[in-house]
Amino acid sequence: MQSGPIRDECGRVVGEHVGLAFYTLGQRKGIGIGGRRDGSGEPWFVARKDMKSNTLWVVQGHDHPWLMSDRLTAIDATWVGGRPPAAGTRLTAKTRYRQGDAACVVTAVDGNRFELTFESPSGRPRRASPPSSIGKKLVWVVE
Repeated sequence: MQSGPIRDECGRVVGEHVGLAFYTLGQRKGIGIGGRRDGSGEPWFVARKDMKSNTLWVVQGHDHPWLMSDRLTAIDATWVGGRPPAAGTRLTAKTRYRQGDAACVVTAVDGNRFELTFESPSGRPRRASPPSSIGKKLVWVVE
């Protein structure tokens, strides 16, 4: 593991990380930058990890646009029911432990890879599920 810069959305260096593998997208605690005079006062969240430049990108505020998404792509899926649902199937899915179920549609299926698009009554994207979350589970229920 190699340490590197922590940058805010404007590209300013706001700290130094201890190795990208120790951080999860969406993480709030343990980032190590605390309050800053030039910040908004809101909590910091890990928003992106750039492996090429070894940079950890952070943003302030739970509802920052970098933390939101209306779709999810998953790979290495295991189909407990034996086969994947067809594209166009309406489901509800939970992507984070404390999030409620969200209405979604299967938009693509290719072997053990699939894509979901979340529907939002407000038209706003929901808090994103962390990309590259190896070993994470997504549970869905057919409506």
